[in-house]
Order: sequence, then C-alpha cells, then structure tokens
Amino acid sequence: MRKVLFLFACLLALVGSGVAQVKGPDYKSLEKDLSKSNEAILNEKKAAKPKTWLARAELLQKISTSYQGNAYPGMDMKTFNLLCGPAVEQREEQVDGASYQVMVMPRSDFYFFDGVYAYYKVTKPLVDKPLDKALEAYRKALELEPKEKNRAKIGKSLAELEKLYVQEGASYYAQKSYEAAHGDFAQAVAICEMPEVSVVDTTLYYYKGLANFQTGNYAGATTDFAVAIAKGYSNNGEEYCVFYEAASKAGQMDEAKRMLEVGIEKFPLQQCIVLDMINYYISRDEDPKMVLPYLDRAIAGDSASAPLYFVKGVVYDKLGDRDQALAAYRKAVEVDPKYVDAYYNIAALYYNWGAELQNKAVDLPASEQNKYDALMEQASEKFHNCIPPAEEAIKVAPDHRESLDLLKQLYFRYRAEEGMQAKYDAVKAKLDALGAGN
Repeated sequence: MRKVLFLFACLLALVGSGVAQVKGPDYKSLEKDLSKSNEAILNEKKAAKPKTWLARAELLQKISTSYQGNAYPGMDMKTFNLLCGPAVEQREEQVDGASYQVMVMPRSDFYFFDGVYAYYKVTKPLVDKPLDKALEAYRKALELEPKEKNRAKIGKSLAELEKLYVQEGASYYAQKSYEAAHGDFAQAVAICEMPEVSVVDTTLYYYKGLANFQTGNYAGATTDFAVAIAKGYSNNGEEYCVFYEAASKAGQMDEAKRMLEVGIEKFPLQQCIVLDMINYYISRDEDPKMVLPYLDRAIAGDSASAPLYFVKGVVYDKLGDRDQALAAYRKAVEVDPKYVDAYYNIAALYYNWGAELQNKAVDLPASEQNKYDALMEQASEKFHNCIPPAEEAIKVAPDHRESLDLLKQLYFRYRAEEGMQAKYDAVKAKLDALGAGN
C-alpha cells in the first residue's frame, strides 16, 4: 500500500552519563509477585478490595515492560548493550529476505537491522497477554472503587497502559504480525474512550486502520480511517488517499469518491488525491477531466504556486494531452526556476513521445520505408527535445538520478554528434560515483 509516514509514540529511557551498565529485569521476583497476585484474587476478602486489582494491574504492566527493558526503536547495538546488558546469544536471521542481527535475552529476542534496533519478540513469557490482563484488573478496580478521586487516579494509570499498547502494537506491526498489532491498537482505542481517560487520539484510529488494511480487512480499515479523519487526523492529505485505497478494495467506490472530493478541497496541492481522482474516473469509465476544475479553482486562488501547475501538468500528461501538459510544466518552472520535478517531467514526456513514435515506425511493414523514415525523424526530434530540460534538472539538482539516467541514454544514442560522447562520459562518471552507473 502507499508509503505513509507511520509514527508511533515511544517512551525513551533517560540514562545518567555515569551509568556503565543497567541491570536486567529480576524475573524471579516478578514471578514470585505474580504468584502472590494470583492467590490474592482468589481470596474472597482480598478480591473485594480495589487495591488488590490495582496492584495486580501495575505488576502486569511491569511484567510487560520487562520484556523490552530499556530498549527503544532506533538505538544502536552499543547503546543496547549499555542499557540492557549483554546478550545471552547473538545470531543472524533472515526475515522476508532481509538480514537481521538478533540479540537473545532471557525472555525476549531483539531484532536489529543494519545495526539499528527494530523490534522485539517475547520468547518466554511469564504470563500470556499481560497488558490485556492488566486492563481487566483496572476494570475490576473501577467496579469496586466508589470514590471519584481514586477513580481519577486509575484513569491516569490507564493512560499509561494505553501507551504500552501502542508500543507493543508498533513492535508487532514492524514484525508484520498485523493481527496482533490490530488487537493492541483496538485496546488502546478502547482505553481512550473510557470515561476515566476520555482522550481523543486520532492517530490510534489511523494505526488501527493500517493494521486492518494489512490483514485484508478493507471494510474495517475504511471505517477506522473515516473515524480518524472525522476526529481530526491529518497527514497532509495522504489520509484521504489511504482511505480511497481501502474503500476501493472494499468495493465502496461512492464513498471513496466522496472522501476524495472532501480531501481535494482541503488539500489541493496533494498530488496523490488528484491522481486518485483521475484513477477513479478512469476505473469508472468516466472523464478524468472532471478533476481539472478543482485545480483551476486552486490556481485562481494561488497563481504563484508552482506545485499546482505541476499537478495540472501531471493530470494532462495522464490524459494524453501533451501540449497542455507541457504548457503546465513550463508554467511551473517559470514560477519556480528550481522546480526539478517539472524539468524532469518535461524531459520524460518528450522521451516517452519519442519512444512512442519509434515503436510506431518499427511496427511498419518493410514496404513503407518513407513512413518509417518520417516517424524516425520525428522520434529523433522528440529525443533531442528531451535533453535541454533534463540538463536543466541536473543544474538545479546535480545528483538527480532520474535525469542523469535519462541523459546517459540520450548522450549514448547521439554519441556520434559533436560533444555528446564527452557529455556521456561525464554523466556515466557521475552515476558511477553515485553508485548507479552500469
């Protein structure tokens, strides 16, 4: 699915500079405390007291956090050894074709990609689903606690539990355990909706939707994204594109279109919304030009916006109207002479145009030599037209790989022309230096 920036709240440990190594969790004590708690809730007298359940909830949270210890996403292995202690074992493991370094700890395995901590897996749990059991304990404490002051304190503890659910859900998501991630995000949402907490965290609905999407529950994802948007979640308009993708897969095309219309009003610069609107019309055998009024209205309100002209060029490009596309792209670079993407799109348009003419020529029968020659001449003209905008692109952004790759092909094609061989050699050397030359 779309590459959407997926940010999770992480609690970072603050460590004093004089600490050489942090002692690992005392699992023997935790196991002993858990045994006492199990006995306490079976004792009729103790089980009738809120504090028994509060103590149990806090213990279960402590057990859950012990599995991750002081590790946090993004830390390197040296910091891990400092904060979490030495690993029992180290090994390499292939996950979806990627190589991970695994630090084996007493009850959890910690996965590092390129030396950076990504996620953990619990291998030897003291108790299954400690966060769920902690939530049950808090709910039992609320049932037994009549005082509002104490109930408010429980609400604060529940807010901390919600953060732990998000952390654990993020770890599950990173390891592609999407069902488990969805379960954690759903519990976090449920906690936020409890009257004792009553917090609106729009990102939770979005996370829940992402997890639903990954499990193939597109209808559920659509509902989650809709709630997130309704409650104020925003990611520069990309949320409408993600909603559209989920709704499309769920077969809810009318709702998909409606949300795109809402999104394009709020975020006229968001290219993914405009392109999704075009895709909608194409998939429904309707006219993609229907999207142009939205762009024209936006341009009327901000005629100095180069991105709007660029998006308009993309629309016309998709529609196959090359003249209008070129006019829009050129307007974009007129407004912003450093708009590298517009220069590149002009070059790419000419290149694709030339390739189309060349293919038409190749498909002609041998008896139509004159037509062949005419088409090849037109193709050559388009290929030559491609060079100046691509050169402008690398003036603005010298390391722009797409433009460099395009120029490399064109300089090689016309290497017999004056100066082209030298230009080819220079571009190839540049790509080699960037690690992209062949």
